[in-house]
Amino acid sequence: MKTTVACIATTRLSLGRAEIRATDGDGPLRRQQSRERARKAYVAHEVAYQDSVLTALDRTLIPNAKNPELKALLVKARPAFEAQLARARELQAELKRNGA
Repeated sequence: MKTTVACIATTRLSLGRAEIRATDGDGPLRRQQSRERARKAYVAHEVAYQDSVLTALDRTLIPNAKNPELKALLVKARPAFEAQLARARELQAELKRNGA
């Protein structure tokens, strides 16, 4: 245990905090798993966010827009949100296929 602590202390002085974590246990594998979890969480958030935006557009914003220019802009922007949602779902499926 003392040898490990000395090694970590030496690494801290010479390489910085990011490298300290790499020397702790199975660092590279742990970092890879952490990145995969972060990607999965980010994509899941994007799917939920884009879905909620489309729901808001369809149920609230477009039907209740009084200004014709605003309504036209919302209708014009909707396909972009649909495309973003579709891409996020593709990424989510890809992450599931790859075991992330």
